[in-house]
Amino acid sequence: MRNQLINLSYRIVKDRKDAIKKLSKSATDYYQKLFGEEGRNFSLTYKTSCPLDDDQESFIKHSIELFQKNQSMENMRKVTVLGPHRDDLMGKLSGNSLASYGSQGENRIASLSLKMAVLDLLSDALGVRPLLLLDDITSDLDEKRCKNLLSCINMENQQVFVTGTKIPDGFNDYQIYTSNGNELTKGESEQ
Repeated sequence: MRNQLINLSYRIVKDRKDAIKKLSKSATDYYQKLFGEEGRNFSLTYKTSCPLDDDQESFIKHSIELFQKNQSMENMRKVTVLGPHRDDLMGKLSGNSLASYGSQGENRIASLSLKMAVLDLLSDALGVRPLLLLDDITSDLDEKRCKNLLSCINMENQQVFVTGTKIPDGFNDYQIYTSNGNELTKGESEQ
């Protein structure tokens, strides 16, 4: 049973490493576009307790060693401490953890950058642009960054739904719906 799990873990870790490598490049580019200033180096790091060996045989060997080394701890905790279910994705800005050191706006831009990168990855895999949903983007972004976001999502064959409490400049060219809490009304809202 353990060897089956290790074999499946290898495939999951390998696919995640490949996906994160693609996402990281694209997310970094989107961060630069959205933030609008040079000198901000956004990156993604894959955190895993699994070996990062590229060949399956080596991965299995190192995984078995790690499982044996941690078996008593797992028995005490009654939980598996190793495996892809423990993996995480970490965002860094200029080498510092966004979770620990990033402002609300920096975290929001990083989140939007990752979302746009995932959109690109899915578009390549599916051959069509998926629907993009952006909830309450105006609360954490200033006008400049809202315009930068608009230039990133202004694509052909792309359906985008954006919610917010105000309509930034540039969004007025799109179909706008307002809500009173119970119903949607097509038209321009009061700024």
